[in-house]
Amino acid sequence: MSNNEYNNRHNARAFGAGSRQTPDIFDQFLQNLGFYRKHIAPDSCSLFRAVSELEYDIQLYYAKTRKNATEFIRNNKQLFVKDIYENFESYLNNMTKPRTCGTLLELRALAYYHGANVILFEPFTEGRLIIFESCFVKTWRLFYVDDHFDTVFPMEYMEMAADCQAIVYEILYKNVFRLPDVEYAVERMLHDPEDNMIIYEQNESHHTVAKTVDGRQLELSTSKDTRCVLMHSHLCHFHNHENFDAIQQFFSIFGPEEGCRVYIGSHFRDGARKPNPLLSDPKISCVRQLLKMGITPFPYKIAKSLDRHIYRNVEFDIWVEMRIEKRNETVFENDPQYVTNLRDDVACHIEHIVPDKKSVLLSTIGKQEVRYIDATKFLKPLGTIKRG
Repeated sequence: MSNNEYNNRHNARAFGAGSRQTPDIFDQFLQNLGFYRKHIAPDSCSLFRAVSELEYDIQLYYAKTRKNATEFIRNNKQLFVKDIYENFESYLNNMTKPRTCGTLLELRALAYYHGANVILFEPFTEGRLIIFESCFVKTWRLFYVDDHFDTVFPMEYMEMAADCQAIVYEILYKNVFRLPDVEYAVERMLHDPEDNMIIYEQNESHHTVAKTVDGRQLELSTSKDTRCVLMHSHLCHFHNHENFDAIQQFFSIFGPEEGCRVYIGSHFRDGARKPNPLLSDPKISCVRQLLKMGITPFPYKIAKSLDRHIYRNVEFDIWVEMRIEKRNETVFENDPQYVTNLRDDVACHIEHIVPDKKSVLLSTIGKQEVRYIDATKFLKPLGTIKRG
């Protein structure tokens, strides 16, 4: 690519430009209005998570927020009783339960409790002011659809949040973990996976510089002051200048199978034929060598967190991971009840759980046989979860 061609393609990268455009039409509509919809976990606590974030800058206090709402309604019965079409105390007792969804009534209570005006966005609307008091000095923005609440922020605020997020992750991955070529890896993973747009040049110090399509010049790392991304750093020639040649010779003579057994041991994955794990280029960082092999040096979620043009919804991702882990642990653990949904034709109960193998020891009712089965096959699929 010539310099003229490069300059013609050079454009400042817009906020939110990642590996693909957001597919949510509601999000796109809000973005055109200058707002960003931050997705909240789609459970019964979405209102309280949203208000917790708006008030405390973190969703952690959603249980406290639920309690504040119910207590405020109880203490101000005259303001809310006309909108509750059932027994007042029964309604509040039910609202204290974690599986009960918060409603616009609880939103009104929380707005008055915290002294906040509320602008509510609904699908394809520009937002309407549903709560306003001249003495309130702050304003909450929420998106509401199908009894679910998400927070809404001005785009400028989210750009600043993405910038701060990237700084924190850069400190962690560059200054604490000291990985080489972190910014380069982010560019390759999210914006140039085929390495077609980056231009490589030499700077005045004779160091290689990667010039990205958005105009940044990334000086590529040397082995000095960096650490290998591999668990077994002695297999990386870039970081191991002492005995890598001997290790490479051993692999060449005895093959990857024996090489892995000697230099990796039991840490290497089980399997049939083992590939050669050596990163043999002494001048290119382990991160760059992995990318060249089509292997990402860290997860895409981390790459997004490191990109200043992308905001990663970390709390939503954590909720999804916790939900998956909870489901995978096994729904049977410590359950004294008979298990009737394991097989259509056999009723049985749990004798023993083997967590590491995700298996349970079952005793069929009316029979003496006891056997192990794979518990994971009976877990219902999580289904499609909309990511923020």
